[in-house]
Amino acid sequence: MEIKVGRWYQFLSDASTVFVVDIDEKNSYPILFIQTTPYSCRILKMSREDFEASYIEYDGGEDQKHIHITKKLAEYYRSNKYFEQERRTDAEKIRKLERENKILKVLASNKRQKIWIEGEIIPGRVAECRYCEMMIMSETTLPFFKERPEWDTDEYYCGCRGFD
Repeated sequence: MEIKVGRWYQFLSDASTVFVVDIDEKNSYPILFIQTTPYSCRILKMSREDFEASYIEYDGGEDQKHIHITKKLAEYYRSNKYFEQERRTDAEKIRKLERENKILKVLASNKRQKIWIEGEIIPGRVAECRYCEMMIMSETTLPFFKERPEWDTDEYYCGCRGFD
């Protein structure tokens, strides 16, 4: 059976109906559906195999009020899901821009180590402490320095947790 979003399905054991809202194959329970009764409404998730074993496609017979309420709930769910994805995407963009800004500030200020022997600066590169995320210009003499050309920063240890 091909399960589709926006379709009605009937439960085999008691003939109740559900409305499929979303199918997310990345999830272990990809089928998300709304089950409404005269007394309640639930949004449930189920595996594809269990859904196919428990439900059959349903062509009608629901009263218009039931259909209207269920479709409004599905619309509400979809809009909230869309905005949640947008918020996550925006938060990721903001974190990335803040990180780029931090790197540019280090490059602009030419911030170098104070304690250690000054070594050869790697032009245009910044090193980040793996524990406290402090950033300074990349120098070959930094403690536990690791050049990482495939990343946006190199790695070092600033001593924030002590040198035991």
